[in-house]
Amino acid sequence: MAFESLLMKLLSVIVLGFNKLRYRHRFRFCGYQNLKYDTKFNINANGLIYLKQISSHYNCHFCAVGGKLIIGKHVTFNRNCIVACLKKINIGNNVYIGPNVMIYDHNHKFNSKKVYSDKFSTGSILIEDNVWIGAGCIILRNTCIGKGSVI
Repeated sequence: MAFESLLMKLLSVIVLGFNKLRYRHRFRFCGYQNLKYDTKFNINANGLIYLKQISSHYNCHFCAVGGKLIIGKHVTFNRNCIVACLKKINIGNNVYIGPNVMIYDHNHKFNSKKVYSDKFSTGSILIEDNVWIGAGCIILRNTCIGKGSVI
């Protein structure tokens, strides 16, 4: 059991180190991050990901394409979560995010005749402290979830 725990911590350090080398100043973190080996980060253009202290279960994806993704202390992502940011997503402290949750600060532009696959409407998302987001929730742009909320 102790060996397995040590191995998981080592894998977490490798994931962080690889992403720090890959993205340099666009990937920032402080404190211990408990990441599974298959946690994925994607930062494009002027994107920024800043982790204060998170824990992620299997198959979590974090993406900042020109946007700023800031995640606070003691934030847990259960398995199969996606956080995709084109503008700004700020997740506070002591937040628990259940399995299969998707958080997008954008959606495709559309009208009555067409959905544009290469054009997006963006907005900000703020998730305040002490929030629980249950399994399967989808959180979209221009959303503010207040302190102590359960979704």
